[in-house]
Amino acid sequence: MQALDEAALAPYLGSFVNDTLGEIKVAFQAGRLTLDAGEFAGELRMRIDKDKKTSYVFFDPPLAGWPFEFKKDAGGQPTIVVDVATDVYVFTKQGK
Repeated sequence: MQALDEAALAPYLGSFVNDTLGEIKVAFQAGRLTLDAGEFAGELRMRIDKDKKTSYVFFDPPLAGWPFEFKKDAGGQPTIVVDVATDVYVFTKQGK
């Protein structure tokens, strides 16, 4: 498993919200990237595709395999995008 770049991920740590799915919290805990959605929590593991695009995959059930992409929106603000089947959910950062 490739080491995570904590400095590069720093803008994506903290609380994010989506109108449909609610709040998620992303953090580093014991050297791992974690996501807490209240009802479930688990590890996000880095995935680099053949085009060298980096995303993160939820590792633990019940959302094992769900992709989470860390992106900046048009205004340069951090967002987390979840693209599952026919739905795309964009989480926006709350606070600083």
